[in-house]
Amino acid sequence: MNEYIEYMGRQLFKDKVSIYFSATTEYSAGGCVSNSSCYANKDFSKVIIKLYECALEKGLNISYYPQYEPVACAAIAANSMVIQPDGGIQKCWNTVGNKNYLIGHISENFSIEQLNSNK
Repeated sequence: MNEYIEYMGRQLFKDKVSIYFSATTEYSAGGCVSNSSCYANKDFSKVIIKLYECALEKGLNISYYPQYEPVACAAIAANSMVIQPDGGIQKCWNTVGNKNYLIGHISENFSIEQLNSNK
């Protein structure tokens, strides 16, 4: 995340976006488990403060909550995305970790059409 925050802090468009950090949950496992790649709430609470401090130091806009969209799911909200811990890009928090729903990866170029696809 530090590399991603550094990268975003160098972008000309950084004042046009907001960053929101969220713990991910393995829904198939019934929640985060200790041998998983996700944080339990207690562990994440220690990490999130550092992430927001770093983002603010780099001049990034942060959001403590996802921005209100009058839709039921971020997957159908235009220009919204979820970046997984491994860099995979999803449209919905509920599909994090499911490769069938990937729309791209942060290391690759992707288009607004992909971001707003029906996948």
